[in-house]
Amino acid sequence: MNIPQNLQNPVDQIKNKPSNSDVYMAAALLGMNIFNETKKQLKSPLHKENLTMNQWVALKILFLKRANTASRIANIMNTDGASITRNLDELEYRGLIERDRQLDDRRVIHIILTTKGLQTAEKLLATYAVLLNNFENRLTHNERVLWKKVERCIATHISKV
Repeated sequence: MNIPQNLQNPVDQIKNKPSNSDVYMAAALLGMNIFNETKKQLKSPLHKENLTMNQWVALKILFLKRANTASRIANIMNTDGASITRNLDELEYRGLIERDRQLDDRRVIHIILTTKGLQTAEKLLATYAVLLNNFENRLTHNERVLWKKVERCIATHISKV
């Protein structure tokens, strides 16, 4: 794929008095590069665990205690309920999660990681951390500075979800 010269190293393009749009574009491209590279490198570990990316993200959300219902997981993943239900059905079938219907309101179903699900999530999160660390270590100084700013911004906004 031929990348236009001005997009090959977006961070280097904004060294001298960058405009806001230059910074946003560089951050977006850097984020996409990191995401795509990490996703590519996660294929093998996910394949070994027989998980799809969406199933792993659902496990990760549960592990990090960001959500405990299907609708909340769907909201965080910005996907529809039917898709999440299919992924959760598979995770439940494989013994990675359990559904706990609330006695006082049977419409509410909490999703809980099993011991096996917890171990799988921990293992994959450790793999993910190593991959992300390796990728970050290959960034130039300017790219790393920009990426850390992006990470802080994402963390701030994600905590509000």
